[in-house]
Amino acid sequence: MLRESIALCIGAFAVMALSNAVVPILPSLANGTTAQGAIYAGYFLGSFLLTVPAGLLADRTDPVFLIKAGLLITLASGLLLTLPADTVVMSLVRVLEGAGGGIFMSAALTWVNEQTDHTALSGYFMAALNGGLVAGIIVAGLFESPFGARSGIAIFTFFAGVAALLGLTIREGGVPPREWGPFPREGMGTRLMRLVSMYRWLWLSALVLVGSTGAVTAIYPEFSDAQPNALVLPMAAMGIATVAAVLLTPLLRVPPIPAIRVAAIATALSVIGVLITPWALVAIGAAVGVVIISQLEFLCVVVAATIGRCEGCTWSRGYD
Repeated sequence: MLRESIALCIGAFAVMALSNAVVPILPSLANGTTAQGAIYAGYFLGSFLLTVPAGLLADRTDPVFLIKAGLLITLASGLLLTLPADTVVMSLVRVLEGAGGGIFMSAALTWVNEQTDHTALSGYFMAALNGGLVAGIIVAGLFESPFGARSGIAIFTFFAGVAALLGLTIREGGVPPREWGPFPREGMGTRLMRLVSMYRWLWLSALVLVGSTGAVTAIYPEFSDAQPNALVLPMAAMGIATVAAVLLTPLLRVPPIPAIRVAAIATALSVIGVLITPWALVAIGAAVGVVIISQLEFLCVVVAATIGRCEGCTWSRGYD
């Protein structure tokens, strides 16, 4: 159990760090905003295409195979990214990298949510994920000048290799395939649409609240006219605050729905706060961390009830 958890956390760190390691070095990888945008967006296209199918497949089979596949694809794409290539090839490799990341994340979260201590494990997993996002930008940016543009990619490809080796040792069969309670014969599409309809408020909160960090990060530098070196620390601190929040929230045992509501209000106030000081970004990061871990907790219990495997579910704590 400990070995599997370590493998997944290292994997989450490596996958996210590698995805962000290209951001500070995009001018070194391609000329022009169109080419740079294609390389940057390729990852998200691959992740978008594979995340939902991988999640549905992980629910119907043992997710361990998909975890291994995602890590191996990430390792392969990282190795390819260390090699010189034109824009088209690099964009396609980024699509492959995003596909590997989407497969790994969906399967890993399925595995985590099936464990008895899923709340604490979710905190560790999301902390590793957000830590990777922060590390990818910082390390790649710092190492570009002294060690070369692709040195950051090489470093996190090494971490992906470590995660892949550890992932190969995870035994299959630890998570039984899910039978969806009163809906065992539903097709994947029907099941997906039903869940989207039943919990549309949850998906909307994920889109708006978690998306707020990306929106503020993208808009704030130009909006505020602040120099980049003045914004590096607040933006890095925002990621660190998210890591701290996803680790501390499970310890507080706060019911997920009230936690999401309070975090939503805090996010709205913090977005207003960035008009005054960039350090309000830290509050946004912390609020989003609470939202992430609360959403995972809610989803875990809801899915467990849906498939009839909900021993010990504490609905009175605010899940309904």
